[in-house]
Amino acid sequence: MSLRPVLVVDDDPDLALFLVDVLASFGVHCDVVGDGETALRVVRQIRPSLVLLDMHLPGLSGRELVSRLKAYDDTRAIPVVGMSSLGRLENAQNALQAGCDTFLLKPFGLDELADALRTYLPLNPTDYA
Repeated sequence: MSLRPVLVVDDDPDLALFLVDVLASFGVHCDVVGDGETALRVVRQIRPSLVLLDMHLPGLSGRELVSRLKAYDDTRAIPVVGMSSLGRLENAQNALQAGCDTFLLKPFGLDELADALRTYLPLNPTDYA
């Protein structure tokens, strides 16, 4: 199975660039979008291997986006890692209830990101050591 790009969905360009750089250091290519509507269209076009999703986006929220992705047969199996800087327990619970496979609290550490990659990307787990 060949690895398709990871889609980073975040309206914070600094965080998106950081994620692209980190994932590139693991040999993973990323595409980046800054809003939910564009993300929905891009996911259906490229079928990414993983979506890193900010839960608080302009327009179509992360919660709405993941709910839609999990409703479509052709996108429901794509793992979604929800992310938020709002550290309340209910934000994590809401992300998981909406369909996220896991949740990262911003700012998250490289170890947390590597754990999510090990879990959800079909690569050799030692690639993220």
